[in-house]
Amino acid sequence: MMVYFDKINYSGRALLHIKNYVEEIWAKFDADKDGTLTLEETLPFFLDLVSHRKDLNLSSDRHQQWFHQIDIDNDRMITKLEMFHYFAHIGYSG
Repeated sequence: MMVYFDKINYSGRALLHIKNYVEEIWAKFDADKDGTLTLEETLPFFLDLVSHRKDLNLSSDRHQQWFHQIDIDNDRMITKLEMFHYFAHIGYSG
């Protein structure tokens, strides 16, 4: 399933900021460029969140739990839309 952000109607700067951040994540961490992130591909990003975003209360030993929280359809891949929903849900502001 491919999800493209240009098919979603956004309003507000916060949502646009999240969209842009998700695009940056994919550019950096989607190693095989298939448009999704696997558990393995998310590990470096997750560890970065753990060390730089203490407000999220994440710990390095909970990577799989975090991944499955974001993987809404349980297909063992995170789409851009799923990641977008995660950041919107936690109130990400940059």
